[in-house]
Amino acid sequence: MRSPHVLAMILAGGRGSRMDVLTRERPKPVLPFGGTHRLIDFPLSNLRHSGIDDILMCVQYHASSLERAVGGGRPWDLDRTRGGLLVIGPEEGRGPERSGFATGNADLLRRFRHEIRHHEPDVVLVLSADHVYAADYGDLVDTHLEAGADVTILTYDLSKTEAVNHAVVEVDGDPSVPGTRVSGLQYKPTRPASSIVATEVFAYDPDTLMRALGELHDRDDESEAGDTGLGDFGDKLLPHLIEQGTVVVHPHTGYWRDVGRPESFLRAHRDLLAGRIDVFDDPRRPLLGATTNRPAALVSEGADLVDSMVSPDATSPAASCAACWVRVWSSRPGPRWSTASSSRT
Repeated sequence: MRSPHVLAMILAGGRGSRMDVLTRERPKPVLPFGGTHRLIDFPLSNLRHSGIDDILMCVQYHASSLERAVGGGRPWDLDRTRGGLLVIGPEEGRGPERSGFATGNADLLRRFRHEIRHHEPDVVLVLSADHVYAADYGDLVDTHLEAGADVTILTYDLSKTEAVNHAVVEVDGDPSVPGTRVSGLQYKPTRPASSIVATEVFAYDPDTLMRALGELHDRDDESEAGDTGLGDFGDKLLPHLIEQGTVVVHPHTGYWRDVGRPESFLRAHRDLLAGRIDVFDDPRRPLLGATTNRPAALVSEGADLVDSMVSPDATSPAASCAACWVRVWSSRPGPRWSTASSSRT
């Protein structure tokens, strides 16, 4: 039995205006995380470790910064002749509906429908580029195909306080069981009905997706010329598919956080310092990036480093070190450091 052909689309074109000064001169996906990586490293690393290597990265705002950050896909072994990473941006000359900037992620999918058709995928995997998490998308795809779903949503159990900033998913059954059917969706509600949210990772049946986007666009008679009227996925697309088709969940059990707001960006870094983030835990699935494949060094409370150099992934316990070089000597979990030092206690 052949493996399904999965086409991944990373939606990395938003302005990130909520991040204010942090994204005035750069796109949100290139924001640094943890001192050693960028946000775009998360979806690309997850795809690489999931064995998915047919990837479209959709860019708009400060597109050149993103292109430089991904380096043609080389850090993830995605620079190849067939498949690999392809960066695509807004186009002109293909008619008003396919020209100019997208006004939402569902609008963007409609504009790039020709690319989806060209690849002839069995599954279209749509990802955001401003979330911190580690996931095997192969499990999500398996749930999607086994359920015969039109859409499968990677979900996460968040607090209701934070759920107001997300699409809240309502289900018929146990939300912790993969394949449970979705019965409703609240898009950024003031009073969430549940704490289960969509992580903005979706597996679509391509034929159903193309048909739904076309039907919704044909119904729209209010949008200006050049606007498909589709907006974001939670405006029309997902409610339509929940009503007309089969939408199921695949729960994510590890760490996940949308860092598209200043407070959540700060919270994720505090979680990293507190050891609540698992994205660096598995040495077999490192977070890959253009600069390093290791997390930042950690200097614990009580440590005293003076005139020293600390390499990425080093962990300095409560010790003193003067004029030393702290480096990694083991990839195993736990405190690890090695020094060349004139003074160490």
